Amino acid sequence: MNLPKPGKKSKVVLGVTEKSLAGSIKEGLGYDVDASEIVLDLVRGVRLFGDKLLKQLKEGDLERAQLGLGHSYSRGKVKFNVHRSDNMIIQAIALLDQMDKDVNTFAMRIRFVVKDLHECLLLDPVRFFAYC
Repeated sequence: MNLPKPGKKSKVVLGVTEKSLAGSIKEGLGYDVDASEIVLDLVRGVRLFGDKLLKQLKEGDLERAQLGLGHSYSRGKVKFNVHRSDNMIIQAIALLDQMDKDVNTFAMRIRFVVKDLHECLLLDPVRFFAYC
């Protein structure tokens, strides 16, 4: 890791998006950790503008990284057990069900936000477009 050793002179604060992970890092490694909304906004900005911020990336690097992350996520969810040959199939079905649930939750959130934006547009279109 490219972080200086934790200590009183070190003014480095590590930003982490997961609060439980932040607690474990602080407890286990001793680093100052921040898991606030500011960190979430920074990570969101890096994801959104990462290709513009990182000039050394080539075309398709981010897509390959996302694909690798998806494969690693799936590998972690589908664990192999040598004692049961159909365990992979059972876990794959469970993974598909979980992904279906996640996609439906995301779609409901998007639907909610679009509905709110539409209501704001209907209430006062001049102020709505002034904020955009």
